[in-house]
Amino acid sequence: QLNLPQRVIETTMYDAKYQGYLEKQDRLVAAFKKLENIKLPANIDYSLIPHLRAEAKEKLMDIKPATLGQAGRIGGITPSDITILQIYLKKMAGK
Repeated sequence: QLNLPQRVIETTMYDAKYQGYLEKQDRLVAAFKKLENIKLPANIDYSLIPHLRAEAKEKLMDIKPATLGQAGRIGGITPSDITILQIYLKKMAGK
């Protein structure tokens, strides 16, 4: 049996308990950073994007975010809206 200080034991237990949560947070931060690097064309016509909600189209046309990260921080823009924009941008890049 090891004679470790109580503080070391507690810290190790907390680290083990929250490891999954911390890894998830790291993945979310990486995803947000990636969205910040995806530029939205200045001339994009959101009204032409299929499956994008009407509220999202309206807000995006009014605010005109420069990146997907900025778009994701607009109130009322959902993660689904961001996914639809990502798919749309990939399709447009492939044309």
